[in-house]
Amino acid sequence: MAGRVAIGKAVGLAFGLLSLLFLPLIQGDNILFGIGILVISVLMGATVGMLGVFDEHPVFDFKMSWCVRGALVGLLFGLAVVLLGYDQLETILSSHIFQNLGLKSPFWAIVDFVFLGMLIDYLATKFAGQGENLPAD
Repeated sequence: MAGRVAIGKAVGLAFGLLSLLFLPLIQGDNILFGIGILVISVLMGATVGMLGVFDEHPVFDFKMSWCVRGALVGLLFGLAVVLLGYDQLETILSSHIFQNLGLKSPFWAIVDFVFLGMLIDYLATKFAGQGENLPAD
């Protein structure tokens, strides 16, 4: 499980650093929002890594592949980011870079976090395993 968590935190850190790097180009002065995205991304990576122990849902008894598990975690973390940083995301989407894309609602950020969760879980599953396939040492 430690390998999954390390991979998840590394991918989350890379995404968070990229957002921290590009946020001043888009929004300008709000560095605290970028640091928040960095922290949330690393925590999401660690959560996805830890949840890789479960390859079946413990209550509803259905198979949870990497895409389902990562998407659900990304959905929850993305919803938290949107609800807590709605005004900052509105400012970002009103910048000149996003004006022609048609993205008016900050809730589009949830889609980004869903794909990030799926990417993290895919890489963690590919390189460290999942469920009963995790190494025991």
